[in-house]
Amino acid sequence: MDFDFGKAYTVSEVFKSLRNPDSFEGKCGVCEFRMVCGGCRARAYATSGDMLAADSTCSHIPRVSVKADGISESSRNELLLRLQQGIPLVHRPFQKIAVELGMEEDQVISFISRSFARGEARRIGGIFDGRKLGYSNTLCAASPRPEAEEEFVSYIRSLPGVTHCYERGWPGELEASLPGNPEGEKYPKLWFTFGAPSENFKNEFAKIEEMNRGGLLLNLPAKRMFKTDVIFDLKQLKMNGPSLGKSNSSNSIRQELRVFSEEDKGAIRLLQGNMHLKSDFYSEPAARLGISTEDLIGRLCDWRDAGILKRIGLLLNHLSVGFRANGMCVWNIPEDLIEEKGRALAGYPAITHCYQREMDGRFPFNTYAMIHAGGWKDLYAVFSSISKEA
Repeated sequence: MDFDFGKAYTVSEVFKSLRNPDSFEGKCGVCEFRMVCGGCRARAYATSGDMLAADSTCSHIPRVSVKADGISESSRNELLLRLQQGIPLVHRPFQKIAVELGMEEDQVISFISRSFARGEARRIGGIFDGRKLGYSNTLCAASPRPEAEEEFVSYIRSLPGVTHCYERGWPGELEASLPGNPEGEKYPKLWFTFGAPSENFKNEFAKIEEMNRGGLLLNLPAKRMFKTDVIFDLKQLKMNGPSLGKSNSSNSIRQELRVFSEEDKGAIRLLQGNMHLKSDFYSEPAARLGISTEDLIGRLCDWRDAGILKRIGLLLNHLSVGFRANGMCVWNIPEDLIEEKGRALAGYPAITHCYQREMDGRFPFNTYAMIHAGGWKDLYAVFSSISKEA
């Protein structure tokens, strides 16, 4: 074979870019260690389709994050928290946040822009309640037949209604002998969430069953919601105990029917994307919709008051900001105690989601909590503390 590998390595644009750390994007492109580390290009390509993108598994936060913005570490944490909790529905929302936190409007906008460059932020826009948009959602778990597994996983990942898809199991960093390890149980390891318009849900779910070709497939819809609060407080990386604050109210899961105009649907689709950063934050989407900024803000306020819009906010990449461990923890709680225990679970800041779900005998648990923490030992400490106290 006369292929010249040396020449390919020397002249290939792909290899040239890989040898140039200044061509890396996201936080890898501004990291002080990019000349000696550079992140894993294979992982960047596998997770984003771009070999020059940021390494999504790296938890390091480049020093430029504090120096370039002129914002102290404590103020940075406070600002990240405020942006996640909700961007005000006013003409100049970043000015309002800046006044609240004793900053300048330009500082806030620059900080958000750099958060995207560092890979800390993944989207800024609307977060809606799918039930009130006419969608049905469920949590699924599967153990496909071995000969169909690769095809089934590829199919699941391709579905627009699948928002999360994980292979779950006991972390290697934790001792196998610790209480809570399901070792030995033949529980499914592939977990994903699936949603579709309510009128199409059964037909679309039937397609998933057909593609699974007789493998195990669990459908675990929520019966009651105790908490859905995907907000990461960096201070909680070192404070993973229970909160003394109020927990969320318990809500039964029920489908709500509301008719949206085509203009409403267009606005919702637009706001679910990544909104452009500028001082008059809502003017661009309003112009694209052909309405005034005042009309758009008024519509958003109406949707917020009706519970359709949860918030306009910044969504973080939890791995990039230091929450490296993500665990789904489950319990089987007697029916007459679920209300009490669900509220208690919702009081833990490390818990972002908490539901009562339909029980399937093949996975005999009815209460689910999603825990995020800085590491697996911290996460297990939360799980262990909850289990003992509850």
